[in-house]
Amino acid sequence: MENAKSVKEKSGHYHPVSCKFYDQLEAWATMKTKLDIIYQNRPGESLLISGQIKDLYTREKCEYLMMESGVEIQLDLIDKVTASSED
Repeated sequence: MENAKSVKEKSGHYHPVSCKFYDQLEAWATMKTKLDIIYQNRPGESLLISGQIKDLYTREKCEYLMMESGVEIQLDLIDKVTASSED
C-alpha cells in the first residue's frame, strides 16, 4: 500500500479527464461506493487502493480525489476504477 499521502504527477503536464469519468467519480463519492482503484504511482509502477472517495477537488489546475484513508490521487494517473465486491 502507498505510504505517501500524496501522489504527484510525474510528467509535469496534467491531462484533463473526461467529464463522463469525473461525473462517475462524483456519483461514487456521493453514494459512498467502495472502490478498487488502480493508479500510477510512478512510471511503470501501478498500485491498487480500495476504499471510498472522500472528496474531489482541483488544485493548481490539476484534478484530484482524496480517499477516506487520506491518500490523494491525481485523476489523470488513474488506470481503472471498479466497484469493490467487498461490503
